[in-house]
Amino acid sequence: MPKRQLSGHQKRIKKQKAEALINSQKGAIKKFFSSNENVQSSVEEHENLVVDVTENLVNEEQVEEECGDFGGEEAYQ
Repeated sequence: MPKRQLSGHQKRIKKQKAEALINSQKGAIKKFFSSNENVQSSVEEHENLVVDVTENLVNEEQVEEECGDFGGEEAYQ
């Protein structure tokens, strides 16, 4: 019959390996996230982009209204 439980030495080795892995990965996730300063500038750039896109859409709608409809669906029939 195989052993049902690990010996004390095996438990300590397993625990040390797990702690070593945890310690080696500490702080690793920080490289995937930026600081608050970078986030704030990104938010401002995004807001400026949204404003620019909205202005362009409004300008396009005004041009379409001024030019009128050039046949619409009747031109395709």
